Amino acid sequence: MLRLLLSVVLWPIAQLPYVLLKLIGKLFGLLLSWPFRYRKQVIDNNLQKSFPHLNHAEITNIRQKYYRHLGYLFVEVLLANYFPKKLVIKSLGRELNHIQKSIKEKTDQYGSIFCIMSHTGNWEILAQSFPLLGVSNGVIVYKKLSNSWFEYFLNRGRTRFGNELVEMRSTTKHLVRNKSKNQIYFLLNDQSPTGNAIIWTTFLHQKTAFFGTLEKMASKFDRPVFYAYCLRKDFMNFEVKFLELEYKSKQSLTEQFTQLLQEDIEKQKYNWLWSHKRWKLKYYEQ
Repeated sequence: MLRLLLSVVLWPIAQLPYVLLKLIGKLFGLLLSWPFRYRKQVIDNNLQKSFPHLNHAEITNIRQKYYRHLGYLFVEVLLANYFPKKLVIKSLGRELNHIQKSIKEKTDQYGSIFCIMSHTGNWEILAQSFPLLGVSNGVIVYKKLSNSWFEYFLNRGRTRFGNELVEMRSTTKHLVRNKSKNQIYFLLNDQSPTGNAIIWTTFLHQKTAFFGTLEKMASKFDRPVFYAYCLRKDFMNFEVKFLELEYKSKQSLTEQFTQLLQEDIEKQKYNWLWSHKRWKLKYYEQ
């Protein structure tokens, strides 16, 4: 009943003019900034450790921009199931044709490929939209959430245009069963890892743990790995970068990913999930 009620409420909101939707996003950003001050201490702590050369005023400025970004992101994710298809395609900019050619070339050659992403721009809209390119089947690798209703809501948006969902622990089995298909596997690789397959590297001036399963899967199945970055230009307006990584050493994929991500964050400092407790796992716990 609640799901039906949400659809009745959210669908007409998603059809509002762009200017009004953007205004709603700004209002949410203001509420997060004040009076709620959403996770202010976590955000400031992450920013100060990641950019130790910045002063208090500069950190405050990034935080305020982050709150606006988060307000936009909240509205975009909330309405992701209901946005007109044309708006979704338009939001991803002019690089789609180039990305389409890259994916087709590699999937024709290898079958499946990996696309590692981060919590930048709107990663949900980015992954959701790939079936619209019409070159391969999208498979979103996701981590189960404790809130089953929120997980249902997110997964509904992720599969809206034809993506398939695979729980993180079942990725290898899915690859084996579907090795003859042309598929692109989407993995968020910047969240705090769990389990024993962990790789440590320096990221944003801090020793940081990353999932090590990507290295193993890419090597085992001999599949190309792409890095996707989503830069925010405005509400529902992004610039997408799509680059192939190279096999150089045991940890090369993770090192390349973290280096590219850090460079992109440096260019647009507010455009990352700073309210997430990313550095919960300490290096000495290894």
